[in-house]
Amino acid sequence: MVSKHELKGILILLLIIGLIAFVMAAINGNLERFGINWFSPKTVYDKIAYVSDGDIWVMDKDGSNQTRLTEGMKVSTAPAVSPYGNRIAFVGQGKFGRQVTTVSPEGGKVKYITSSAETKRMPTYSPDGSHMAYIMSNKIFVASSTGGSAHSVLPTHNEIHAAISDAVGRSEIPAYNNYAWGPEGNMMIGSARVGDGDNALTYLAGMEDGDSQRFPPLKENAKTQVVALDWALAANVFAAAETADKETFLVVCEGLQNTVPYPIGKRDVSDLALSPDGTLLLFAVRNVEDNTPPGIYRIDLQLKTIDFFAAGIYEDLSFSPDGESLLATALEGDKSDIVLITLSDNKMTRLTKDGKSRSGAWFPMKGFETVKKDGGHVHDEHCGHEH
Repeated sequence: MVSKHELKGILILLLIIGLIAFVMAAINGNLERFGINWFSPKTVYDKIAYVSDGDIWVMDKDGSNQTRLTEGMKVSTAPAVSPYGNRIAFVGQGKFGRQVTTVSPEGGKVKYITSSAETKRMPTYSPDGSHMAYIMSNKIFVASSTGGSAHSVLPTHNEIHAAISDAVGRSEIPAYNNYAWGPEGNMMIGSARVGDGDNALTYLAGMEDGDSQRFPPLKENAKTQVVALDWALAANVFAAAETADKETFLVVCEGLQNTVPYPIGKRDVSDLALSPDGTLLLFAVRNVEDNTPPGIYRIDLQLKTIDFFAAGIYEDLSFSPDGESLLATALEGDKSDIVLITLSDNKMTRLTKDGKSRSGAWFPMKGFETVKKDGGHVHDEHCGHEH
């Protein structure tokens, strides 16, 4: 029988162990989602991260105070800003090859999140800031936002099993090349190469062996390619640009219930972006086979109208957290700069002028923070094609 003195000693030991675990979790940033950020870089608001000359820079949202944060990183991806505004993730050159890396918005020492030799792409943070995703070896991996062990979420176990169980060999394991987080961080939409080079969209509910649903092709027996994806920051609306038989469709899934295809002809879409509330869709067009000029077009998803928004060649479209402005990379020959366009009057401001800046990413805006700490639930209905 345990004496009172021994029981007291055990309780004190357990308390010490718990306290150490709590402090270590705080140091590693694992408690940020609960508002405990004692050891984390401080939150920065109302700035823009971007890539210039192979490194990560930040600037104010009016283009002032441009500051280089890294040196010689040979950055190969767009930066991703944590919803807490205290870290910037990117793929850069490390000691052991190109790695997913983070840096504080105030600069300083970088932290390598990965260490393997495989090629990585598209690091992004979950909307609640607790996790990070990236593409490696044609799979989408998810890990803690501060690093640690990562696990593959797409392709799912069912997709892999279906592929390797095909005795005729007509099926292949899907090779994922693009994805977007759902607004709560527990859903994802991914695009993968399947079969004979076609692309397919898969909706994933849950990051741990979650349920998944693959969308049927827009046209039967038509070569399908998914060229762009986005999910609204604060609404259950996602969109994809797909080509089928050389015709382009903007496919919008509203309310996670019905997909609505918007045929836009033979237009070469380079990127698209949904407003935070999911009511506007902007897409950038490069080359067209008719008299339609290249530029950014806008679809009002409530009124079902489309209009011309801005002339030029653009990519890297990104809505501001308040939904009032759009960031984009403007391309002119071999030069690129970051521009800001206000939606109310289509006024364009060139934020960089060095001809080698691209891929702007918003920091949180004061008054428009999007991190959810209350455990709120977003409806999780599956999305099916509208007939």
